[in-house]
Amino acid sequence: MKNVFRLVLIAFAAVAAGTLFAGADGKSKTLKVLMIGNSYSASVLHQTPKIASSMGLKVDFVNCNIGGCTLKTHWENVEKSSNPNYRPYLAMFGTPESETAAMVRKVCVKGKTNIPQLLGAVKWDIVTVQQGSTRSAFADTYQPYADNLIATIRKHAPQAEILIQETWAYISYHEKFNEWKFGQKEMYRRLHENYTALAKKTGFRVIPVGTAVERYRAKLPPFKKLSKEEWNAIEKPNLPDICGDPCGVPKWRKPYRWEKGYDKEKVQLMIDSTHLNEDGKYLQSCVWLSVLFGIDARSVGWAPEHLAADRAAMIRECAYGAVAETAGAQK
Repeated sequence: MKNVFRLVLIAFAAVAAGTLFAGADGKSKTLKVLMIGNSYSASVLHQTPKIASSMGLKVDFVNCNIGGCTLKTHWENVEKSSNPNYRPYLAMFGTPESETAAMVRKVCVKGKTNIPQLLGAVKWDIVTVQQGSTRSAFADTYQPYADNLIATIRKHAPQAEILIQETWAYISYHEKFNEWKFGQKEMYRRLHENYTALAKKTGFRVIPVGTAVERYRAKLPPFKKLSKEEWNAIEKPNLPDICGDPCGVPKWRKPYRWEKGYDKEKVQLMIDSTHLNEDGKYLQSCVWLSVLFGIDARSVGWAPEHLAADRAAMIRECAYGAVAETAGAQK
């Protein structure tokens, strides 16, 4: 009975989406989506347009980007934007040649703009918000900044539906866990609770990427952290096994100045332990398109070439489950 209820919810969303994004002539129109976020929304741009195109879905994404930007910083930037020359955001495009991108570029100077300018540049169908990952697990960091940002969106884009992207927990050995005194599962539990509370307060729908990531992790083999000796024994171009986790990008590169062990002359094995890898970006895309268009994520046909068919199917199933679970919880 529970599964039937979930299917009904998804079917209803599909009908609603089909009605909302059909023009007067019956032809589908392009869904215009502005993401007020950071790199965790920028990753939506990597695969989502390709998947959408493969399914005949029309969507233009624009990411309002500052790396690591929190709700607090977004709101502080809005306050400073009474000066039209204050333009802290890089506008990033999912479809750079689209009419939407051209309209956004008109309010940019050297590719930079601010939130009110972006909100007024296009008649957006969807505007998304999210917390910065370093603050996502801490409930007291959401307000009053979320409410203030939402009021700004409603003022400048009253026609837009506001959605919340639920972000995800870091890979299990991120150094922040030592500082915070809790681990990956607790990070997810806290951020999930915080995003759920925000959705309940506002009535906004959630794009449950964090929940999909956890569903996927539950299907993976136990993660084994390498010892220092094992890590140092890895020779270029080999990379460590991260057990299929959708979060984490190991690579050989020179370290940045702010990283531990900085040596500008030495190429080292590093791991980005916060962002989604290609598998994770595929999972994120399936979740986003499922929420935006009401599609069943399991019906997605396109997948990156590196993904085996069974792994791609597992990812789509996790996306479907997360969306169905979240939709059911919000009813």
